[in-house]
Order: sequence, then C-alpha cells, then structure tokens
Amino acid sequence: MNTPVSILIVDTNKVFAKSVKEVIEKNMANASAHVATNIWEVKRRLEENTYDLVLADLSVAMDSEDILNEFTQKDITVVQWSAVQVATDSKLWRKPLTSMQLKDLVQSLPLPA
Repeated sequence: MNTPVSILIVDTNKVFAKSVKEVIEKNMANASAHVATNIWEVKRRLEENTYDLVLADLSVAMDSEDILNEFTQKDITVVQWSAVQVATDSKLWRKPLTSMQLKDLVQSLPLPA
C-alpha cells in the first residue's frame, strides 16, 4: 500500500485518539490521520478533508446515525471499536489496540491502491 491514506480517528477519549494517531503516523509512512472527539468535530473534518478510513468508537457512532450514513454515502471505510464487550454481527475491535493490531488493521482494509 503506497498510495497515501487519510484516516479520521473518532473517539471521545482524547488521549486514546491521539495515541492512535501517533501510532499510525509513526508506523505507516503513507498515512496521515486527524482526530475528532465529538460529532461537531467529525462534521467539520468531513467538510475540510476527504478520508479513506474512519476509525470510530462505537459510542460516538451510536450517538449519531446520520454521521454513519454520511460515511457510507461518501464511500468511506468505517471500522468501529469499543472498550466494552458488545454483541454485534459485524467485526468490532476491542480497545485498547496494540501498535501492531492498528497497523495490521489498516493494511488489511480495501483502501485505495
């Protein structure tokens, strides 16, 4: 994966979100990441930038169904995570993630070639 990848990290925990950003940018030379800690920041980021991937805490996504719809309409890959065990049909990553898990996760996704 050599094409630049733009990632939006959505999590109300600022420390965790910034840590994820640092891990991604340190371990993936072709990736740039932005952080949004609330729905208003997500909306602003979507107006200002184009993203290939959104890594979002489940609680933030559940708070705003229209944001999930906007990701889908813009054809943005969304991966959700949660600090608590949740029963779901889709793949849900469990926080915290290790550096290797983040790198493997992003590299396994169908992003621009």
